[in-house]
Amino acid sequence: AVVDIQAVGRRYLVRLDLHKSRRDHAAQVIQARVRAMQARKYVEAKRIAMNGGATKLQAIARGRQARKEIAAKRAREAAALRIQAVARGRQGRAAVAAKRVREGAALRIQSVAR
Repeated sequence: AVVDIQAVGRRYLVRLDLHKSRRDHAAQVIQARVRAMQARKYVEAKRIAMNGGATKLQAIARGRQARKEIAAKRAREAAALRIQAVARGRQGRAAVAAKRVREGAALRIQSVAR
């Protein structure tokens, strides 16, 4: 009877030890996964920090180039407008001069006819 009680006690201790080792293993797996997640988050943050500076510089450079291109386009458009204004002015002055010549000729003809 004593041997049976001791056997039951030993089985209990073995099961308890087995349960403890399983629990320890589960805890190690959870800790490993948490550490891996933290490491991935850290590396991602570092990558963003290092690439973020380059991305910012690229954005600044693209903005500067776009502003330069827009300024050049505005200058070309202003020059075209000026050329068009000069051309319209010449046409207008030529039309007025031709009209004056016609009106002057008509007045002479009318004055001679009177």
